[in-house]
Amino acid sequence: IPGLTGQRGERGPQGKDGLAAPVLPIALPLAVVLVASDHGNLSRLPNILAAVKQSKAFWDGIGIRLQVNVAALQTDLEPNGAYFERLQQLHHWEIGGPPLAVYVWSDWPRIDDGQHLGIAYVGSGIAVCAGNVLIPGGIGPGGQSMLDEIIDHELAHLLGLLHEEGTFMASALELHNRLVIPQQRETLLEGATSVQPVTGRC
Repeated sequence: IPGLTGQRGERGPQGKDGLAAPVLPIALPLAVVLVASDHGNLSRLPNILAAVKQSKAFWDGIGIRLQVNVAALQTDLEPNGAYFERLQQLHHWEIGGPPLAVYVWSDWPRIDDGQHLGIAYVGSGIAVCAGNVLIPGGIGPGGQSMLDEIIDHELAHLLGLLHEEGTFMASALELHNRLVIPQQRETLLEGATSVQPVTGRC
């Protein structure tokens, strides 16, 4: 953020050129919740942990340190139709903080009546992802998971990014497109800085 010559900027000490640099890395609390209809589907938890590990490395490169709390939620709620109001209630009463959360439906290859890999409900702090998305020909049985890339894409929406073709925010996700342009990085850093911590439930 620009500052007057010789003055400290809003997010860090003044640089040589008179521009304030952010203090990195910025800590960002995040809940990643595995949603399943029965205990058997909760066996996908190792997949979630692997995706979270990859996501943390991606965000470290941007200057944002994800502080991830991984949880599991057993419910018969399906990510179709008018489900979001009930999800908000579950989020409030079952999960609570932190202020940003990504819910992953373990066995679903698409959500919202089969139309999307993920949806970010901007303003609510909640994103929803399909948890059973495989790319044919990838590593592992049946293909390679791109769950980490879906999580990163939807989290970036929550932090203020719009679609940007040719980057990790392309409207149609491409496997291993991890390009982050400088303007996106600045928006993400500002978004992460503005996230307010949750101090309790009400």
